[in-house]
Amino acid sequence: MRRVLVFQHSDESPLGVMAPVLAEAGVAVEVIDGERGCELPDDAALACGLILLGGVMSANDDATCRHFPDLLALVRQFTAAEKPVLGLCLGGQLIARALGGTVVEQARGEFGFTPLVGVNGVEHDPLLAGLELPAYIMQWHNDHFTLPPAATHLLASDTCPAQAFRAGRRTWGFQCHFEVDEPIVANWSRLRAELARDPAVIAATRAAADRHLAQAKSFGGTVTRRWLDVGRGTSDNE
Repeated sequence: MRRVLVFQHSDESPLGVMAPVLAEAGVAVEVIDGERGCELPDDAALACGLILLGGVMSANDDATCRHFPDLLALVRQFTAAEKPVLGLCLGGQLIARALGGTVVEQARGEFGFTPLVGVNGVEHDPLLAGLELPAYIMQWHNDHFTLPPAATHLLASDTCPAQAFRAGRRTWGFQCHFEVDEPIVANWSRLRAELARDPAVIAATRAAADRHLAQAKSFGGTVTRRWLDVGRGTSDNE
């Protein structure tokens, strides 16, 4: 792949461990700030890959995020054309919504490193086959998605059954945050402690990161590299 569009919906949710993988692959990354709504690039459909990152807004909030309807249409266009698409948390919810799933609001949420187990055809999935499971991957969400029709269910957690799916050949939605690195975890633990008015969150998250972040980073790097491999051969003219 030569050019990937990245919709970043919060300064607190950047590419993290994905950034060096994309750089090493020589991919031209175009990051679009979607936190307060944005315009899609005129040539968005000509990109060869699409990544949707997390954010604090609802995936159903088209009024605040005026680009959502166009972004959903772009996801459908890429999926139909078998161009690679990848979404994390809010991004996974948007992909599910675009393809006929629903986003359930104000549900029981998750925060911290949560064990994810494989379901259905995970052992045959191009991104996840052979990875160590359960994998303890960072979470921070309240809303969650239901699976789009005909999607392959890949990962689950005890409190959120739909953690990952594949739609078509090259579109994946994840509820988890496999992109997190040390700075992101430290920042999120601070923010969570402030929101919860519970300073103990910081130490608890740090201890969990000591146990699980190395595996989580390896998981995220491998999934990103495999996603790029799946997309090899796609070009900006497809």
